[in-house]
Amino acid sequence: KYLSDSIRELTSLTSLDVYNNNLQSEGCMYLCQSLPRLKSLKTLMISTNDLAPEGGVILARGIQNLTSLTCLDVGYNSLGTEGGMALAESLKEMTILSKLSLAGNNFRGDAFRAISESISGLTVLTSLKF
Repeated sequence: KYLSDSIRELTSLTSLDVYNNNLQSEGCMYLCQSLPRLKSLKTLMISTNDLAPEGGVILARGIQNLTSLTCLDVGYNSLGTEGGMALAESLKEMTILSKLSLAGNNFRGDAFRAISESISGLTVLTSLKF
């Protein structure tokens, strides 16, 4: 919550790295409340935060309008099928994404397929960790 309150006013922030902070879904919810104000954000590193499926859904909603993102790392959060499906929808809007890390999220079946379809439209993607 405190981080969210602080970054809310940093509207020119271009990179945010909250790697390995044990945010879980609740912390992700607070963080995502600030994301819509960060129109200049190009890099978001939120890996290894134990977001779980619920946090994955929250994150997907929080990033869906961050079309300026060029680098997104959501690895090792155990997002599962539910989080993966939600993330797949958000990825469709990120047309200038060049680096994407999704490893360690236990995607299966429908989520794996949906994400694969979404990233196939990311024509400027140069780095993918799945």
